[in-house]
Amino acid sequence: MKPPDGLGNAGKKLWSAMHADLPDGWEFSKRELVQLEMAAHQADDLARLETEIRKGTTRKGSMGQTALNGAIQEARQARAAVDRLIGRLAIPDESGTPRTTASEIGRKAARARWGNDGAA
Repeated sequence: MKPPDGLGNAGKKLWSAMHADLPDGWEFSKRELVQLEMAAHQADDLARLETEIRKGTTRKGSMGQTALNGAIQEARQARAAVDRLIGRLAIPDESGTPRTTASEIGRKAARARWGNDGAA
């Protein structure tokens, strides 16, 4: 599927990679496409932040003091945002079972609840 208009190189790369990883016959839902597009735009933002970080990890603060480049914290948050958005996509595993962060957490919770019912 063609990447949406307005994406930069990092966003297009993420969009294409996510589609390339889908097995034959699988496609993203409309909701997932929106989430993937948000992740792709966030990947573009992250690429710009990383360019700023490469210029230096410190900056002069308002009083002339050395301060941490604010792009470092923003990049950390951008990485987490991309991870969360991608984690919501129902990407099938090797067996063809869709896996998402939310569904995997639910499965683990159910296994813990039913596998450990308090009986000794």
